[in-house]
Formats: sequence, C-alpha cells, structure tokens
Amino acid sequence: MSTTSADTDDRAPAGYQSDWALFTDWCAATGTPPRPAAVDTVRAFLAGCPAAPAAAARRVAALLWHYRHSPTAAAAAGLPERREVLGLPPVAGPRPLPDPDAVAAAVRALPTTGWTGGFFGRRDAALLTLAATPLSWTALAGLRTADVTVTDGVLHLPGGHELSADADPRRCPPCAWLRWARALGLARREPSIRVLRAALDRAAPLTGTSLHRCEVLAASNPAGDGPGNPVFVPIDQHGYPALHRALAPTSLARLVKRHLDGRPPFRRVIAPTPRPAEPREPPAAPAPPPLAPSATALQAAHRHRLAQRRDDLRQLEALDRLLDDLERRAEHANDQVAALAGPSS
Repeated sequence: MSTTSADTDDRAPAGYQSDWALFTDWCAATGTPPRPAAVDTVRAFLAGCPAAPAAAARRVAALLWHYRHSPTAAAAAGLPERREVLGLPPVAGPRPLPDPDAVAAAVRALPTTGWTGGFFGRRDAALLTLAATPLSWTALAGLRTADVTVTDGVLHLPGGHELSADADPRRCPPCAWLRWARALGLARREPSIRVLRAALDRAAPLTGTSLHRCEVLAASNPAGDGPGNPVFVPIDQHGYPALHRALAPTSLARLVKRHLDGRPPFRRVIAPTPRPAEPREPPAAPAPPPLAPSATALQAAHRHRLAQRRDDLRQLEALDRLLDDLERRAEHANDQVAALAGPSS
C-alpha cells in the first residue's frame, strides 16, 4: 500500500478501512483495477462479496469516501452515485400538480355542513386546496397551524407560496382553509365534540352567493392555540379527531387521488340532535315580592305577641298551682293508707 493510500486510510471513518481493504483484496484476486471509480466494478464487487443490505450500503459509502478523498485527481473522475451503485431508482422529482379545474370541482362537491360529512368535507377541501401548491406530500403532512395564514384575502404557505381568493366562495382557497381552521379550532378548544357537531348542524349550506370568510375574518390563527398543532389530522368514523397526530404523507396522497378520481370516501351522515320543544306560551311572570309592613303594623304585631306571652305565663302559673294541689292530695292519701296498714293490736 502506498504512503498516500495509508494516509487516506488513517483519515477514514471507523469501519471504512476494513471495507476498503476487502475491496482492494477482491480487486487483487480478480485482477480488477480499483481505480478509477467505475459502477460496473463496484457492482461486481458487491456480487462477488454478498452481504446484507445494510452492510452493502456501508461498503458502498466506504468506497465512495475513499474515491472522494483520494489524492489522485483522476480517481474522482466519473464518480458513481450511491443509489446507482445499489441499483435503486433515481430520486423522484417534484410531484405533478393536479389539474386546477379538477381540484375546484372536487372542492365544490364536498359538504361543509352536517355531521360527520361537514367535518370531513372541510378537512378534505382544505387538503385539496393546498395540494394544488408545489408543496410535497411530506411538507403538507408536516404543516402546523401557525404555518398557514390569511392576510388581505391571500392564503400564505411556507416557502413563499400564496393562493389568492376566488370569486366563488365554494372554491376560494382562503375560505376553504378558514372553514377547516374554524372547525379544527372548535374541536381543540371545546371539551366535548357536541359543540362542533351543533355548529356544523346549524351551519348554512355553502352556495355561490355565500359570504367570503376571507373578507370578514382578520388575520389570525383560528385552528388552535399552539403553533405545534398539526393541520391535517385523522378523523375516525364517528367524527372524533386525533388532534395531536398528523396524517401520513401517503395517506394524504391517497385521499387526494380518490377525490380527483371521482371516488371520494364514504362518510356517515348522522341526523341532527333534536332540540327540546319550546313551550307555546311564555311562562307566567313571577309574583311581585310582598310589600314591607308599616311601622304601625309592626307595633300592633308586637303588642299582640306581648299579650299572648302574658296569657301564656298566667296559664303556666295556674298549671303550677294545680300540680302543687295534686301533690298535696297524693301525700294525704299516702298518709291515710299508711295509717290503715299500721301494725295490728
């Protein structure tokens, strides 16, 4: 091994020296020159020294490191790519954007009222709207409520992407986001899902003449009280959302594809909870409080109570005299009984 090769091995990360030594030994055994870098040579080496996928990937990384750090300039010419050496497909480019007309038609067809269809419909409409931007599925899945804002009728997204308002409120991007943000905010703020359900049951169906929410709402974050809340959350069949978990990128892509293909998922429609019947006649007014008695009435009542008290005391005295008389008569009777029962002569 040359001095320059030894210096390169000394600077190699741990584990790369043994992989490079195995490669050079294989090259010496097969008569294959290790340099310059060649994809076919590396592929032949991996085939001749089979290993687990993780070990093969580490060997490729070790070979590429040695090729990049070789002191010979010619050794870096035509450096192979790691994915090419491992036979992996090239990294996919940006996802194709959906047809705007198809997105608008799918958004218009989604319900915004009722339970549970209105809740699902608002989420899916916001997802379709944001899927029309260049954001990747991974970026859409990682969106947080603080990342999406509406200012002056314009929907602002990470990366400087913007969506302007549309004349039709049913497909207006800022309005679609605000409708979902309001429903999501209710689900996060209220301890019971009944509040959200009642709000969606009372909401008026969306038409082409409905009011633009993006024109009446100021710039705010109506979807929650924390910047770390996910935007697109899973919802179960009963309408209960998992508020702290985001849908996976593959789930978002699959959901958007179903809507654009005209195969939207089936959503349950639950009849609104009937309100208690209101009485036909208004309840009678409560009776007015009694008037406070006058001073004369209070004095008369006081005198009456005093007279009643004196009468009660007289009756108690008469009762005491009666009891004393009964006690004396009882003692006299006892004395007569004792005399009659005295000792006989």
